[in-house]
Amino acid sequence: MTKDEFFHALTVYGFDTENVLIDDPTMDGYGIRKVYWRWEIFYRERGVEYFTRGYPSESDALTALLDDILRDTGRDTGKDTG
Repeated sequence: MTKDEFFHALTVYGFDTENVLIDDPTMDGYGIRKVYWRWEIFYRERGVEYFTRGYPSESDALTALLDDILRDTGRDTGKDTG
């Protein structure tokens, strides 16, 4: 999954993309960042990070982050985002 596909899917499911952070070390919300050789996803609230997990590729991390967001927000998790 590319960043464009990820943000398109969020829009399709009606999620506010302002709540997704790309390499932002300060804001609260769902986030993704590259740390050395892996990609990490996390959720940050009041400056504290929760549920940090690492993935070998950006595509894997974006897919997992999308699944987390859809699950956490109770959105329909059907895989057709076309």
